[in-house]
Amino acid sequence: MLNGKSQMHIFTKADGVISASKDTQLCSYFSLFISIPSFQQSENSSYWSKDEVLDSNFVLDVIKEEIPSDLDSQIELYRMHFRIGSDDQVEITAAEYRVCIIGDKMPITANKCEHYKNLIEQRVQKHAKETRKSKCVVSKVIPLKLLV
Repeated sequence: MLNGKSQMHIFTKADGVISASKDTQLCSYFSLFISIPSFQQSENSSYWSKDEVLDSNFVLDVIKEEIPSDLDSQIELYRMHFRIGSDDQVEITAAEYRVCIIGDKMPITANKCEHYKNLIEQRVQKHAKETRKSKCVVSKVIPLKLLV
């Protein structure tokens, strides 16, 4: 860090591909909560279905649309939240994803990660009706190899 600004120095090969090696990449992570719809949807609804919310690839694609292409991301379905309904049936109420934003071709900071988290949550709120913004903060920046 120089003058309060994060810097990433990358020495590239002659092919011009600029990307930090996995050993040197830094990341920040946070939890993303997405509510499972509790109502029947029409075909032309802009709300996501239960299958979409529980599909890690679908959620990852949504996240990648909200962050710059110079950053990478990984997610995992961390846990599901349940409720016992009035007929003693167990219902899934929300999916909790662990989202990791990775500095691949540009440095990542906790502040940048917080910014991208807010963008992702705004997008989720538009398509998952009962989802609210999380009060959880993003992690400090850590080496990616600590999470793998």
